[in-house]
Amino acid sequence: MLPLTLKGGLTQAQFASALAALQAAYADEQNQAQDVTLERGNRNQIQAEVYAILKAYREVVPKKLEDFPVLVETLPRLTPLPGHTPQAVNASAVFEAPNQAKVVYDASPDAMLHSYELRGNVGTDYSDEDAVVIATNAPGAAREFVTPYGLNQPGAQVAFKVYVILTTGNESGSGALFVQRPALAVAA
Repeated sequence: MLPLTLKGGLTQAQFASALAALQAAYADEQNQAQDVTLERGNRNQIQAEVYAILKAYREVVPKKLEDFPVLVETLPRLTPLPGHTPQAVNASAVFEAPNQAKVVYDASPDAMLHSYELRGNVGTDYSDEDAVVIATNAPGAAREFVTPYGLNQPGAQVAFKVYVILTTGNESGSGALFVQRPALAVAA
């Protein structure tokens, strides 16, 4: 009896080996996802603790340094100043070969406009928790971002948002934008 072969000349033994490798990779991916979840929880706990410390610091230091108002003015803010939330801008994104995304956006009419930020994360969903600041544009700059962020491999996917940042620190993000680098064509 001849050995069983699948289309393309793959033997049953080769298929079983590939299946075992796939199952091991899946188990490894599940373990890594659990590790990421635990690390995010640790990060969030540390952020909450740091915020409480910084808030207490911001309440005490101005009183201690009341004779030095210039120093008090240099303390960074923990939260935006009172004010309004800007209107989000419309934006769109496309893939540009070989490995970049081009994001273009409308101008914000807000008189208190400070800058535009491109934020993003690798993956098929935009996540505020995982997004990083990729680039910042001044109000008068060309209304586009071109970046290779996250698109270093065929098939890679990235989610972006364009944020309008006001001088008060208030901000608003555009709708999520998605770019995928095309996968390599497989020869038949």
